[in-house]
Amino acid sequence: MKLKTAASVLLFAATAFGGSLDVTVDAKAVRIKRLTAGGSALVCVETRAREGWFPEVARRVMVLSDDDRDGIVVWEAGRELPAMTIAAAVDLTSGEAAFGASPDYPYLPVLPTDLKVAPLARGVPLKFTPPASIPTGTAA
Repeated sequence: MKLKTAASVLLFAATAFGGSLDVTVDAKAVRIKRLTAGGSALVCVETRAREGWFPEVARRVMVLSDDDRDGIVVWEAGRELPAMTIAAAVDLTSGEAAFGASPDYPYLPVLPTDLKVAPLARGVPLKFTPPASIPTGTAA
């Protein structure tokens, strides 16, 4: 649950920036290229498949590490991905973010192509001042 929340915060805290991260979706895998060598990527994949009357929606959130330091990480689905597959990735070192979708996606959404995540992804603490109603932990 914490990883899913972190993924949401990282992806939705993005601001426009000229990045170089590249996310591609093919029949059985999601590839992230131009990742910081030796770094890690937070990857979110959502698939939608129509099985019978109702669509089946599956979401996966994972951290992939570039252990061979080539700037590429791959998530293999282990099966054929539906045409309606979309993926988002954040380079946890640089904060760059990118989106990709299956080339056969029938309703290809308009997605931002160049994003950079707010300081949270780079480990910069965010300032937080608790409201007066929340105790600060000091004893009187």
